[in-house]
Amino acid sequence: MTDNGSPLVDVRGLRKYFPIKKGVLKWTVAHIQAVDDVDLAIPERGCVGLVGESGCGKTTTGRAILRLIEPDAGDVFFDGIDVVNADRDELRRLRRDMQIIFQDPFSSLNPRFTVGGIVGEGLRVFERDRGRQYIRDRVAELLRTVGLSPDATDRYPHEFSGGQRQRIGIARALALNPRFIVCDEPVSALDVSIQAQVINLLEDLQEEFGIAYLFIAHDLSVVRHISDEIAVMYLGWIVERGPADAVCDDPLHPYTKALLSAIPIPDPHVKPDRIVLEGDVPTPVNPPPGCRFCPRCRDRDEAVCAVEVPTLQQVQPGRFVRCHRVEAGPATEETTP
Repeated sequence: MTDNGSPLVDVRGLRKYFPIKKGVLKWTVAHIQAVDDVDLAIPERGCVGLVGESGCGKTTTGRAILRLIEPDAGDVFFDGIDVVNADRDELRRLRRDMQIIFQDPFSSLNPRFTVGGIVGEGLRVFERDRGRQYIRDRVAELLRTVGLSPDATDRYPHEFSGGQRQRIGIARALALNPRFIVCDEPVSALDVSIQAQVINLLEDLQEEFGIAYLFIAHDLSVVRHISDEIAVMYLGWIVERGPADAVCDDPLHPYTKALLSAIPIPDPHVKPDRIVLEGDVPTPVNPPPGCRFCPRCRDRDEAVCAVEVPTLQQVQPGRFVRCHRVEAGPATEETTP
């Protein structure tokens, strides 16, 4: 929380639909409902993990929070500042404090720029008046911080491995001393051994610089390791949210249970109890009426789940679930703010 007790990043009712256009006149014939009614609260120095299947809207959520894409509805507040309605000058000032680490370290670095040019780009935009030597020294310091040699400054991205490129992306995100970073699947394109190194690096940087993270991934075991709180996403909805250990040890939503059952167990003598979901993920162009998870849920009640849209309600202290089959506690029936 910030000094006034509110979260550093407060997301309320975030929505992003992408139009589908056809014909010579490009008429809008439908919308992809990528993100729909998403609420998140990220405390200062905290980490919220956002997990779900590919295509569920995780990356769109992260980019909409930063206004790299414009949200269609909802509110995003950063330390009390309205990000969605910020004008150009105010949004430019916010860019110093809000950064992103992109998913693919092979496509997110400009191959025409040297490492020094990539890492120092933000410094040249915001701190040009401090001179070239300052920028060069700062880039060298950042490279050392992420475990690379300052000699890398004059080399190009193609000369580095995937793990090294991701470290360059992390150095770029750190350049302006941000308070909040969206980590968009920063380890999904890396080998397992390199994943551990990058995760440990992010944890060390958070402890050293007090950065808040939105950590996007599809692997619950990775997210649990780094996150204080986990939000589970399905087809544009947050279906469960709560403390990381509570969500992983005692999942309440059927989809969360299915995700956790898919985590490999490193013991050949233990037979995992897999939950195999029925069918495929419905299209976000025309999601099912009622609960969007209903067609794949083995606990569904057709009379209710297929008709009524569930709300994200608090069922335990700090635990929020969007499911008709999970009952709210007697004193926690209000929906999340």
